[in-house]
Amino acid sequence: MAITAIIFDVDGVIFDSEKIHVRAWEKIFGRMNLVFPRSVYEAGFGVCDREFLLGLKNAGKIPAKADLEALLEEKVHATLSLLEEGVPVFPSVVATIQGLNGRRVLAAASNSDGRFVHGMLRKAGLDRCFQIVLTRKDVAVPKPAPEIYLTCARKLEVAPQCCLVIEDSVVGVTAARAAGMVCLAVTHTTPAEKLAAADFIVDKLSVKEVERVIRRLEDGN
Repeated sequence: MAITAIIFDVDGVIFDSEKIHVRAWEKIFGRMNLVFPRSVYEAGFGVCDREFLLGLKNAGKIPAKADLEALLEEKVHATLSLLEEGVPVFPSVVATIQGLNGRRVLAAASNSDGRFVHGMLRKAGLDRCFQIVLTRKDVAVPKPAPEIYLTCARKLEVAPQCCLVIEDSVVGVTAARAAGMVCLAVTHTTPAEKLAAADFIVDKLSVKEVERVIRRLEDGN
């Protein structure tokens, strides 16, 4: 199997940004006099913001009359404001992307708002490394549906089975596998046992590790 393209998830893979999402939600919910344990936020890692809010609403954790559109827009402004404090990257992943750039076709696919995703990539100087960057508004159905990965493959003109996806969440792994793509999971935000559906699991990303995985796939091992 020849791997033609590598597609990176963004939050939790390239950027240690789940903490930004949590801080933004805490600020918003604090204004509503709502306090949630860490586990509530962790359950939302990799999930698009709308689905996260709908889950809370359906569970009765936020008011039934809550204006989701207003909360979503407030969330975007909160994350962009926090982003001004600095971009929390995973240095090993930045080095991996820079090392692969020019050697492999690279793309990025995220459930997050495009303004936040593109803002992080620009600040980290990584925006030019990716041939395609897809975000929540680029698809009708977010991860765990496979649409964003299939759309990415179509735009790259690459068969899904020739794509290697790098993910960190259960939602992302599910989407990649449903798209018929090979998935390499990195345990930045989720323990390995919860990522068992991935084809490969590593604790830290590197060019050497990615190329090792690709060689195994292309050799049929």
